[in-house]
Amino acid sequence: MGFQVYHPRAVGRSSVTISVSPSGRIGLSTLCFNTYFKGARNVELYYDREGNKIGLKPCKDPSKHSMRLTAIGKGPSYLINGRGFLKANRIQMEGLRRFIPEFDEESGMLVISLD
Repeated sequence: MGFQVYHPRAVGRSSVTISVSPSGRIGLSTLCFNTYFKGARNVELYYDREGNKIGLKPCKDPSKHSMRLTAIGKGPSYLINGRGFLKANRIQMEGLRRFIPEFDEESGMLVISLD
């Protein structure tokens, strides 16, 4: 059998994605951050149990409901420690999952469907 070249998937820096890990780390791709979170240092997390959706709302200033956005390295991506959020809402992830979010203009949130 001959060699075949590996073609990496175009996910990450070149696409708007949100990843969620079983440990509760919620990651924003660089393009996602630059498109929707530029200037925000915090984010509020929402859960729609009926629709099984997570909402992320950017916040410039901290509030009692917001969580800190943490840059990884020199800013190629950003993380939110969502362990408590996943646990409180009984959300279980089987392995790392990547989602392409939709922007809800009415609420000002990025929404991902877990289904």
